[in-house]
Amino acid sequence: MNVLITYDISARHGEVKKRMKTKKYHDFWKSMDKLYYLPNTNLWKDVTTAEIAIEDLKAVIESINSEISLQKDKIRLERCISVEFEKWDGIPHSRRSSCGNFKLMKKICA
Repeated sequence: MNVLITYDISARHGEVKKRMKTKKYHDFWKSMDKLYYLPNTNLWKDVTTAEIAIEDLKAVIESINSEISLQKDKIRLERCISVEFEKWDGIPHSRRSSCGNFKLMKKICA
């Protein structure tokens, strides 16, 4: 299933996103020659579940936190929601698109 995960964390946004990308999460997709970028703390992945996406995020945060000595500098996961999806709609470059085709997303981001 295709999963969208959205989250708020206390720090190190870029590092968390970078490590999630190594787990094959994406912050954009391409459809009909247009790029669709997700908001900053949103990622998507195909062939996973909503539960696994949250576990992946927690594991990434735990891994980064294990490298940080001061408690006050550790990342806090403040909130997180993950949902499974098939259909989508988006706005590329400030123009509304027609409903997207997930099969095209998979080809571009695979």
